[in-house]
Amino acid sequence: MISPDSLYRTEMVPITVAELTFEAQKSRCPSQNQQALEQFLLPLMILDLDKEAAQAYGKLRALLEARGSAGKTKEGGGRLLRVERGRKGGKGVL
Repeated sequence: MISPDSLYRTEMVPITVAELTFEAQKSRCPSQNQQALEQFLLPLMILDLDKEAAQAYGKLRALLEARGSAGKTKEGGGRLLRVERGRKGGKGVL
């Protein structure tokens, strides 16, 4: 039987955690942003990542960085990530 709590569980891959940590650490307030990230991650289930997926990510990230577009939107600004919080439809924007 599916529990009501499992309907709102949000999952994240480790690469996303790594990227969010990277962004927090290079921000103007790394300590404060890292603490906020830790709180944000508490209810999330971090998924396993297989070798092929990790290698594909690395190749794509290298390609984007070589083009000078890693982590930028089409408008040239910073990265915008909308995350489904999994609690009664609440959303968070990082």
